[in-house]
Amino acid sequence: MVSASIAGLPQEAPDMGLAELLVLGAQLDDLLLPWQIDLQLRHLIRHPELLGHIDRAGITLHP
Repeated sequence: MVSASIAGLPQEAPDMGLAELLVLGAQLDDLLLPWQIDLQLRHLIRHPELLGHIDRAGITLHP
């Protein structure tokens, strides 16, 4: 299946580890959504330009 688009979802979860992120990613993948989902843990992102873009253009999906 070809993905229609990529949805970037940086997680605001400072207590979440990579193992938990992988489980979440697998659960989302099992939903067979028409998008490819790129999960990231925001506290592990070390790219200032990406963090700036997230701050400017990102939206909160779940408070």
